[in-house]
Amino acid sequence: MKKRYRRVYAKQYLTVIAAIVGVVLAGLISMLVMDRVTFDDHFVLPWAAGRAWLLQGTNPYSGTMVQEARSVLAGSSYQGNLPSATPFAEPLLSLFLYLPFSLLPYEIARVIWMIVLAVSVGLIGHFSLKFSGWETRWYEKVLAIVFVIGWFPGVRSILTGQLSPLVVMLLAAGFVSVFQEKDTTAGFLFALTFSSVTTSALILVFLLVWAIVRRRGAVLKAYFAGLAFLLIISLLLLPSWPLDWLRVLLENYQNLDWVHTPLMDLAGLLPGIQRYVSIALHASLAIYFVVTWIRVLGSAEREFTWKVILLFLAAYLFHVQSSLYQLFLVMPALFYIFRYWSERWRGVGRVMAGSVIVLLGVGSWLLAPPGALFAGEADLPLMTAGLPFVILILMTFTR
Repeated sequence: MKKRYRRVYAKQYLTVIAAIVGVVLAGLISMLVMDRVTFDDHFVLPWAAGRAWLLQGTNPYSGTMVQEARSVLAGSSYQGNLPSATPFAEPLLSLFLYLPFSLLPYEIARVIWMIVLAVSVGLIGHFSLKFSGWETRWYEKVLAIVFVIGWFPGVRSILTGQLSPLVVMLLAAGFVSVFQEKDTTAGFLFALTFSSVTTSALILVFLLVWAIVRRRGAVLKAYFAGLAFLLIISLLLLPSWPLDWLRVLLENYQNLDWVHTPLMDLAGLLPGIQRYVSIALHASLAIYFVVTWIRVLGSAEREFTWKVILLFLAAYLFHVQSSLYQLFLVMPALFYIFRYWSERWRGVGRVMAGSVIVLLGVGSWLLAPPGALFAGEADLPLMTAGLPFVILILMTFTR
């Protein structure tokens, strides 16, 4: 008994040491990369807005935050660029995720933020595997997680400081909690995703309707309690923020030109009839998804899992801004397809899954823009539209 206790303790001790060493190495690598690689920095503006608010009492929606962010970048050794001259234009709830970092100097905060995002992307891979139900061997799990982190959208999201990985990770973790009947935990996790409503809105609407029909009251209570707490705190700290946020939106988004879904990218492959193809795609898929979700309410667990994974795929296809950074939403569907192959063809299916993972990982870098890997817009319709549409077609066969 004593020997067993010592062996377990030593393993735990080594695990902690390995974790600390891993974090330190990740921080050093992050600093070296940001010192040498030009990248768009989506972190610096909310960091500057939060810092000015906390330390100087300046309204985070003030237009002066853009100049403040530029000054920070100019004084830093990092090769970051401000990707847009638009003031901070997100709900104040999203700023809460940055506030702990705003209290730190920019260089240190930026490194820690990269580590947080890298961990979040890795957890997306982990939760997507659990979500899909794909029973993997340890090396297959490692390969899948390394793929999610190391393919081009993963690395670009981490380096540019996008919030998307953190939001998708919370959504995936929330649904894993739902499947495990940890409804209170799931509700609070979903409440945190309200800070990025363009990504989570479709999923949250479905969840709330499902929870009402299936009488999962704990999910609803935890979700609305968490959301009410965040809203009350935000209004107490900055009562004017809803009007300030609306003002920024009206000043900078006066038309719908900024709306560009992945389905529009797909329709763009036929430029002569792009408008009609886009309308047809959006209408037909909307009808298909609505009919599918109506039928999910009384489904068995396996079919319910399939349709929830389809929901993540729909949330990507109908996302108002086509972007590589949202591709994490298709990971549960991709792994579910691999599960289907593995269960149907066993060893051959596992080889097929591993081959596709390697192909997507390497292929994403071959398609990446060579002149500006991490700066500027990456117009890659084969990845932003083609890959999700192929996954949607393959998902119909897994049913």
